Amino acid sequence: MMKILVVGAGAVGGYFGARLHEAGQQVTFLVRSKRRVQLQKNGLIVKSRNGDLNIFDPHLITTADVGAFDVVLMSTKSYHLHEAIEDVLPFVHSETIVIPLLNGIQHLDVLDSAFSKTQVYGGVAFIESTLSEDGHILHQGANASMMYGRRTHSAPPSATKVEKALSSVSDIKTRDTIESDMWQKYMLITILSGATTLFHTDVGTIRTSTSAGSFIDRYINEVARLIEQIAPEMDAERLQQKAKRQWQNLDASFKASMQKDKEKGQAVEYEHIQGYLLEKAKAYHLDAPALQVVYANLELYEQIRKGDFQ
Repeated sequence: MMKILVVGAGAVGGYFGARLHEAGQQVTFLVRSKRRVQLQKNGLIVKSRNGDLNIFDPHLITTADVGAFDVVLMSTKSYHLHEAIEDVLPFVHSETIVIPLLNGIQHLDVLDSAFSKTQVYGGVAFIESTLSEDGHILHQGANASMMYGRRTHSAPPSATKVEKALSSVSDIKTRDTIESDMWQKYMLITILSGATTLFHTDVGTIRTSTSAGSFIDRYINEVARLIEQIAPEMDAERLQQKAKRQWQNLDASFKASMQKDKEKGQAVEYEHIQGYLLEKAKAYHLDAPALQVVYANLELYEQIRKGDFQ
């Protein structure tokens, strides 16, 4: 049986790790001491319309433990990525497959430098979930899917067995077009996080405003054009059309996780999401005024949150 390590037991990794455990896979969660105490006391609890789970005795380790794993799922926030890599390095061997579920794309370069590109797969998760104050994973909405795939023609010898193990959960799929999938998810999360944090409200409220709608159209066009410049295989017109359809079809009450973090006064991933694209715009000498406004709003929020003023 494949040994699966989930880095953290949060809203995303914890959810898919729990589903893999439910399917009979050997799953271990690498957690901090505080989270370990919480899980040992209450178990790993998932509340979901797709079926609740309560793993009373999850297999937990901390960085003080030892072991080796066949596959590692990483769903940490981008600002914790370097720390997470240091934490997981002792548990990775030359054939371990690393599957990141972070938003964005920049993290692939960071992971490639820590491991090998053959080991680092692409991955995306589509799920609206959060942790409650008592550490329960609350899955909202019906969608909870994960896609992953190889980024090189070669793969570690364990790849086939790993993919078979992950396929034991019907909502986890392997993809031959994973990098394209990642760019499309990046496009969507950039729009949704930027819009809901800028206007500090849900999608439905934003859609009632003609002026806000005009701004969102410009923002979508800018981001699609930038992505096409960075990854020429991604067609800007197609990205725009898909993003606009998704925007209109979203539930009116939807807020991006970045907006929810902002409402809680927590750190946000603006540098990894909007900041990366803005740097690319500067490098390609492209104007991105809508993106600049979104970035400035998030940068100011972080400065206020940290009290970071001279």
